[in-house]
Amino acid sequence: MNAIRSFLAEDVNIATDTQLLSGNGTRPNLQGVLGVATDLNTLIGSQILVGATHADVLRIGMTKIRNSGKGKFR
Repeated sequence: MNAIRSFLAEDVNIATDTQLLSGNGTRPNLQGVLGVATDLNTLIGSQILVGATHADVLRIGMTKIRNSGKGKFR
């Protein structure tokens, strides 16, 4: 019984992760991040990132989220 519960819990976690990432928002699905997120080129406008590191990209994304959230997301 514990093994079955463990398998079912893992299946629920996988389904939740999938919905949070790529759900289409129609009932009973969640709206996933991929459905509402804009790509980085849209976020940074005409700026070109030559030689940007992962940290640079994350920093730009966090700044855009803070600015567009008007202080709601910190």
